[in-house]
Amino acid sequence: MLDLDIRTLSFLTMLSSLLLALGLQIVHRVIARNPSLRLWAMGATATGIGFVLLALRSYIPDFLSIVIANTLIVVGAAWQYLGNREFQGRKSEFPWYWWLAAGTAALFMVFTYLTPNLTARIVVISAVIASFRFASAFVLLRPVGIQDRAIRWFIAGAYLTTAIFMIVRSGASIFVGPTNQNFMAAAGAIQTFSFVFEIGLNMVLGIGLPLLVLGRTHELLIAGEERYRTLIEWSPVPIAVHDGGKLVYANSATLSLFGASTTQDLIGKRVLDLVHPDFRKLVTERAKAGIDEGLANPIAEEKFLKLDGSVIDVEVKTIPIQYEGRPAVQVAMNDVTERKRMEDQIRLMAFHDPLTNLPNRRLFDDRLGLAMAACKRSGCFDALLFLDLDNFKPLNDTHGHEVGDLLLVEVARRLTSCVRQTDTVARFGGDEFVVMISELKSDRTGSTAEAGIIAEKIRMALSEPYLLTIKRNGGEQITLEHHCTASIGLTLFNGHEVSQEEVLKSADLAMYQAKDNGRNLISFSPETTQPTGSTLKHPQNLIQLVWHASYESGDTLIDEQHRSLFRACNELLNALIAGSSPTEVDELIEALMKDVGQHFSDEESIFLETDYPDSKDHIVDHRQLVDRASALIDRYHAGTLATGEFIEFLANDIVAQHIAGKDRDFFSYLKGRKKQA
Repeated sequence: MLDLDIRTLSFLTMLSSLLLALGLQIVHRVIARNPSLRLWAMGATATGIGFVLLALRSYIPDFLSIVIANTLIVVGAAWQYLGNREFQGRKSEFPWYWWLAAGTAALFMVFTYLTPNLTARIVVISAVIASFRFASAFVLLRPVGIQDRAIRWFIAGAYLTTAIFMIVRSGASIFVGPTNQNFMAAAGAIQTFSFVFEIGLNMVLGIGLPLLVLGRTHELLIAGEERYRTLIEWSPVPIAVHDGGKLVYANSATLSLFGASTTQDLIGKRVLDLVHPDFRKLVTERAKAGIDEGLANPIAEEKFLKLDGSVIDVEVKTIPIQYEGRPAVQVAMNDVTERKRMEDQIRLMAFHDPLTNLPNRRLFDDRLGLAMAACKRSGCFDALLFLDLDNFKPLNDTHGHEVGDLLLVEVARRLTSCVRQTDTVARFGGDEFVVMISELKSDRTGSTAEAGIIAEKIRMALSEPYLLTIKRNGGEQITLEHHCTASIGLTLFNGHEVSQEEVLKSADLAMYQAKDNGRNLISFSPETTQPTGSTLKHPQNLIQLVWHASYESGDTLIDEQHRSLFRACNELLNALIAGSSPTEVDELIEALMKDVGQHFSDEESIFLETDYPDSKDHIVDHRQLVDRASALIDRYHAGTLATGEFIEFLANDIVAQHIAGKDRDFFSYLKGRKKQA
């Protein structure tokens, strides 16, 4: 009959339990992080400690070797049961297992101290352990999946076997009973098999539980990979994988990004064939660094080629992965072509004039600073030309801003055609332009001569007639010829003498000097020496008020007076530009003012003969013009009137606004009036 030493069996059971606990902890920490493994390991540890205390019977107090030892064995069985529930994903129920463990401890206190009875203790521990074993087997056999069914039956079978034996042990203890009340001395086959079955259960759990967890982990990995592939496939983010320099995977968004119809259009294609030549080296280095270091590369902007050869801007993030068991690189892409285009457009709008597409003041200031720094290094001079159109406002006032814009665009084109690509043409606003001529000579005289030649080329180009095509309200297109010139101020700089603001101010003042001297001229700033023998002299008769047929009213008297006023204005302008004597200028002014007064008086008499409704306002305008002319004449005599200001009054206020504007309003009322001889 099988009869082994109980103390030895206790130590062997303890050893198997602790080895089971250690193995489960190793699997938990190294292979698969699973809360079930932790609970199973805790249960095996508690069981092992319980058997240690049980083996020390007679060497330690009965409370430890009987009550605590058996309670720990029950707690270990409870933790194993909880581990099984956790593995099967069952929610916690009423904690009957802890009440059962507490009841076991209480009964062992009773049957150890109040009514000592080894049989009762064996029955209690056997029944409780059988309950936990049956519960564990039931939980494991509940249908969850079919992948690990064999392993679950293997473990559940061990639980059921030990549970059945515990029932047999409980019955045998009741009907046969131990021959000795000292458990360590109560040898027998039943007691021996109880330890053997516990050791066997530990062996089964040591094999089955890790296999159960690893199998479930493998299932989750496969399911996770399938979900991952599904998410990647349907992701709006283009994602591709390349291995050995060739594409091995591309999702639907990647097909759309590169303009591919099917996956076969991309799979197997060389990655570098889809990369712009300027970025192929960078892409190769990033892929190699990612695989060598095993780290993700930061986001970078690259240029790719679609299958049709068009270029796209893409943000790229790469990470090394294992693809079908081989090292590969996963690439996530973000098409930023439209964003880059918008950024370029915003940048263009921020630094360029939207009408002429020339650099604006902000960009010109930046380029002027760079030019001054370059002058310091090279020792050469640069030139700055400040231009203001002379006859632009009448065009705007007469035909509207749309026509004025057409002229400004043509001015920008002519300016650009007169200079090199290394020079800068910018629009400051309105009808003001600047031209920066770079890399002139190292001496001031030679640089002035060279800049003067370019400035004269610009002046002549801008003085050519402008043919502007405009649309009337009915959709009819007509070509308007307009004559416009420019006053140009020129200054030199080499980056040493002055600041940017002073350079601009110097050219601006020179431009106003050109206006004051008669317009359509080039004026050099005081610090810029005009070359000897220069042909850039002040030409005569460049400023003329030109009579147009559109000014005619059909009334002989009014038309003759208007022509006479044009002639008188031109004579006065020529005298001012030529620098005639003050006496001669005074005589011309007096004659002009007399003619103006007579003309206004005759016009006002005509108003009485017509039904012109705005005659009162027109007469008020006459008085205002006479008053302003008198004020300008007084300033001329006092020496505070700039010639350009007086020219502006004659050309704009008298001709453009009054004769060509307000006078035309009453021309239709002259039809019924008798023509004057």
